[in-house]
Amino acid sequence: MKKILLTLLFLFVASRCFSAPTNSMSITVPVAATVINAADETGRYNEVTTKFNAHSHEDLSKTTANTFTIGDNASGSKTFAVSTDDANDPGLRYNTTSNVWTLSNDGATYNDIISQTVGLITIGKGNPGDIQINFDGNAKDYHFGLRDSTDDLEIGLGTVLGTTTHMNFTEDGEITKPLQPCFLARPTAEQSNIAINTETPVVLGTIVFDIGGNFAANTFTAPVTGKYQLNALFHLDGIDIDGTGMFLSLVISNGNQYILISPDDLMTADGRVDFCVATFADMDLGDTVYMNVFQTAGAQQMDILVSTRFSGSLIN
Repeated sequence: MKKILLTLLFLFVASRCFSAPTNSMSITVPVAATVINAADETGRYNEVTTKFNAHSHEDLSKTTANTFTIGDNASGSKTFAVSTDDANDPGLRYNTTSNVWTLSNDGATYNDIISQTVGLITIGKGNPGDIQINFDGNAKDYHFGLRDSTDDLEIGLGTVLGTTTHMNFTEDGEITKPLQPCFLARPTAEQSNIAINTETPVVLGTIVFDIGGNFAANTFTAPVTGKYQLNALFHLDGIDIDGTGMFLSLVISNGNQYILISPDDLMTADGRVDFCVATFADMDLGDTVYMNVFQTAGAQQMDILVSTRFSGSLIN
């Protein structure tokens, strides 16, 4: 019985002093009256020492409050690895020779993260390939990075560099916004014999471009609240000199912009005149704008030519 008690005491002390942080073992204590011989004691001792020696604790220390130190004050890579059930374990490594943090997902290949000197953090090592930072949002993800194929700096939606680019910076300093709302439209056919004393919207059946898809049925609809540059070029033919007045307008939700002309002040005979209406407009989300013609008096003979144009762009 005395021998059994001594053995149990030995096992208890060994388990407290030599337990490994990430491995486990089990030792079955014999039931009462079971004889434990020397071979049993030796086997249990070997198991305890084997588990303990599987770990090197020399490079781990807590040097100050809230600081966990890995390393032995010698040059070379210092690695913090995570033990998983995969064939290879991921890890974080710092190389004291190159002063670069590296990261591995498989424990075999470590890729550079950043390098740091006093007052400077560098991402990348000048090697071929894109360099980017992804922002993992709750509903939407964004990326910011250097695209290797174009040497352009890009900001965009998602996690793939070069797709859904919101802002692009070239090496020469040009800044473009590929998704910024803008449009250009023109008539597909001539509008002939415009009615007198009637509001007549200009029919713009051909859309040259429409970034954002905000132009339809002769009308631009603001996709976001902001300041918009709007340009209307009226090419009119067959204007009756006897007309007493003509309004050429941009009809905007927040207030119309127009020019008023008197044909007899500009012309000596019936004919063609070109006019331009351009403005900065303060538009709210959902506000609309379209081109409009209104002629007072005179003959119903004026035409709107296919060279007429309507364009606009979000500025701010």
